[in-house]
Amino acid sequence: MDGEALSFVAELTSTSTRGVDWEDKVPVYGRAGVPVYLLVDMRDETATVFSEPSGKGYRSRTTAPFGAKLRIPAPFDCDLDTSEFEPPTEDAEGTDNTEGTGATGG
Repeated sequence: MDGEALSFVAELTSTSTRGVDWEDKVPVYGRAGVPVYLLVDMRDETATVFSEPSGKGYRSRTTAPFGAKLRIPAPFDCDLDTSEFEPPTEDAEGTDNTEGTGATGG
């Protein structure tokens, strides 16, 4: 995969994708050269931004709890306000109703 076509990837974890998002995708996107990877962990109610891609993944990682501001580094250089982020709701069976991930190229 050539990450140079992507400038930013953002994903929301769900019960079914959480392990893959944290364990598999972080090093893959870093090795591919994606400059910024944002992972919103719905279970832990945190947002983590990875930057400074390298041959082993990412050299930089910053995490903020929902409700705090998270600095998104270059090439964006902005603050992400996570105060509107909400944990997933559970249905009557107690399962996570938050599904899906997304990638944005730029």
